[in-house]
Formats: sequence, structure tokens, C-alpha cells
Amino acid sequence: MNLYEILKHISIPRPNHSDTLDTVARYIQDILAQHNIPFELQHVTIYPYNMLIAGLVCFILALLFAWCIKKQKSLLALVFLVAIPFILICEFELVKPVVSWIVPRESANIIVSFPQHHATHTLVLVAHYDSKTDIFDHLQRAKIYQFIVPSILVGFFIILWVALSKKITALTKPLFRYTVVGLVFLCIMEWLMVAVAMGGFIVLKNQSSGAIDNASSVVALLGLADNIKQGTVVNKSLNVEIVFTTGEEINLQGAKWYVKKLLSNKKPQELSVINLELVGEPGNMVYWEKAGVMLTFYSADSNLIQRLAKAYRTVTKKDIGTLPKLTDDSIMFMREGIPAITVGFANETYGVSGLHSTKDNLQRVSMDNVQIMVKTLSNLISTF
Repeated sequence: MNLYEILKHISIPRPNHSDTLDTVARYIQDILAQHNIPFELQHVTIYPYNMLIAGLVCFILALLFAWCIKKQKSLLALVFLVAIPFILICEFELVKPVVSWIVPRESANIIVSFPQHHATHTLVLVAHYDSKTDIFDHLQRAKIYQFIVPSILVGFFIILWVALSKKITALTKPLFRYTVVGLVFLCIMEWLMVAVAMGGFIVLKNQSSGAIDNASSVVALLGLADNIKQGTVVNKSLNVEIVFTTGEEINLQGAKWYVKKLLSNKKPQELSVINLELVGEPGNMVYWEKAGVMLTFYSADSNLIQRLAKAYRTVTKKDIGTLPKLTDDSIMFMREGIPAITVGFANETYGVSGLHSTKDNLQRVSMDNVQIMVKTLSNLISTF
């Protein structure tokens, strides 16, 4: 299996709202079929514009909040303000489409299974095959998102001022009024930036090829699947399931569907999950210490940390590194109590910048790291 040739074919813009996502999905299926690797499709309904719609709705709610403050309608302002975190929590923390359900689309997870008759444990290996392009990269978005909670708290302060100013005339002095106007303006600007960060992809012409994030991880798992099929990687006491998920870049929607189906068939204590991200990034292998979206962050499983560290050291004689936190498919497993970890590569030059942009391209990919990941996972499976 020529992993670089496969990488070239799937390193094309493939956002969840595009036809190229289906093209890449079919190509992955063709590669599996050509190498006689059994697979099945798990058809799922995704909402490709969920971030665009959620961001836009929150901005509109911020404008309505500002209008209510101008009209001194404190109760109605409170309703609009509270609606913002409600939507964010439902859409992103709980993955429940309360506003983004209006534009559904059919997609599929691709599942490769290598069952063993006497196995008592299943190792699930995950990589998403969709890509994304944003106006702001991960680091830039983080700077915008860090003001979400403060802006909501400021909104409550403004509502309190409106309510009290009707009874305390001193609060209507120009200094207080101008301060409130300035705070309202800052709140509106924050939610405008959030809307752009979430939905700005819709106006971009130059798209990320997603070679690092996350075609390189897909290719690594295809290489691993080929090795297992050929019998060079064997562990008769372990089931191995390889999952190529859709909808990761639109808040882990494909992984949510997979986990729901998985739990109906297997017990959580019989499962371990390794999620792959940024495998083609130049640098050292790392795992992310925590995974989460907004409110709750889950820790990587200590047993999987030890197993990965040992396998990586066996292959490279190097120690695995760490990064603090990430939002990825592993969250859907962790929230159900399933031991999971996310592993990939990183370096000081890039960090997690330059992804979701044209800087994520084939020229940046380290095929050596792709091969190292295949060898590391092969060693881990053999010794599990």
C-alpha cells in the first residue's frame, strides 16, 4: 500500500458541506476494497452548517440584547442574553442541534473490523476524514473564545444597571450611561468575532487541503489496516476496530453516532480508544492530557499513556511528549466512561497553528512520522 499516493488523493478540501467529502469517502472505500480489507458503512445524519448557524444566531441575539438595553427592557434583555449560552451548550457541549437542524445532510463513518473469536477486549482506533478551513487558526480563535464568558457576565451587569437605574437616578448620569454604551458595543463586537470565527469559512475561496488535519492520520490507519490484513500485526486476544469518522470538524457529529451504536453492542469496560490527530506533523509524538469542548474536560487514560509511551520508545528510542488539551473525537468516548487518548505529532515551529488554512498542505507532511505511527500502533497491538 503506497501511503503517500493515498495521501495525495485525499489531501483535497473536503468540508462537511461539500461533494468532495463524499468523493474522499468513496476513495477510502475503494482503497480498502482493493486490498481486500473488510469494512462497513455507518450512515449518519450530520448538520454541516451547525457552527455557522449557531454563531450567527448568537450574534443576532446579542443585537437583540443591545436593542432591549436601549429600550430599557431588562427582562427581555435577560431572555436574549441567557439564550446565548443555552445555544452554545446545547450545540457544542451536548451536541444537540437546537438551531442548526435546519440543514441536515447524509454522510457516513467507515468502519474496519478485525474480530478475534476469543478476544475479551476491543481496541478502537479513530481518525476523521473531513477537513475544515477557517478565517482564524486554533490560537487566534482561542483568543476570541476566551472572552465569551466575560461578555455574558458583562451582559448581566448591564441588565442589572438598567433595572437599578429606574430606581436610582444617580445611575443615569452621563458617566454611567457612556460606560454602559461602551460595554454593550464591546459585547456586540465579541459576538460578531465569534460569528466570524465559527462561520467565516463560508466566504473563503482558498481552502485547506487538510493533509495534516487529518488526512495523515487516515493514511496511517489505512497502513495499519493493511498490515493487520496481511498478518504482520497479530494479537489473538484483542479485537481491533478502525473507524474513519465524518463530521469531526463540525463538533464531533460522526463520533457521536458511532459511540451511540457502539454502546448498544459492547460494554464500556471492554473498550479502549486511541484517537489520531496531526500524525503527519513534523516533530515528536505527543498525547493530549485532556479533551473537552466548553464545560467539562476529560483526562487521557493512564494505561493507554503507558502503553503508547512504551511502544513509541521501542520504535524510536524517544520519549513521548505532552500537550495540554484538545477538542476532538475522543471526547465522545470519554464522556461515556470509555478509556481514551488522543495521540499525534507536534513541534515548536507549528504548535497547533496553521491548521484549518492553506498552511496545512502536502509540503508540510512528514511521511516518516506517518510510518512511525504505523509502527508504534503495530507494536502496541502486538503487545496489548
